[in-house]
Amino acid sequence: MFNSGSYSYHLNIVANENEFIMSSDGYNFTTGENEKGHVIIFKITESGVLNTKTEVLSIDANKIDDNAIGYNMQGLISDIKIENNNVIVTLADIKMKKEDELAFGSSPSEVNILIVDYNKSGPDISVGDKIMINCKYTIDKVLYSFGDDISLRN
Repeated sequence: MFNSGSYSYHLNIVANENEFIMSSDGYNFTTGENEKGHVIIFKITESGVLNTKTEVLSIDANKIDDNAIGYNMQGLISDIKIENNNVIVTLADIKMKKEDELAFGSSPSEVNILIVDYNKSGPDISVGDKIMINCKYTIDKVLYSFGDDISLRN
């Protein structure tokens, strides 16, 4: 947890030793008002710390199909990339229930999943974590999930 003076931030994603994401629920301690929550993407470079604040999803909400089939997958996070304000989690060693495998069309050994809310609502995750995730396809066939559809496994 980190306090900026006005907001409390929680660590959500550690991609590597130089890239991480923190989020705030939007409560402003200075004004006492609930504002819109936001995410800050941090990148540590040789020239300093770069940060980007965002309050929006990483994809257009019109691309999300509310009636899309959800697929439950359990696996190991083998990589996390933060590129162009997108968070992409690579899930490996995937296990699926038979009905999810049939609906998905196969049991892949590895998939890339776009975390559209930057994991703002999910558990703290990093490479090496074993997770259960429910993901869906956007209307243009990008596999995605929200943070609250991720849970840590032992």
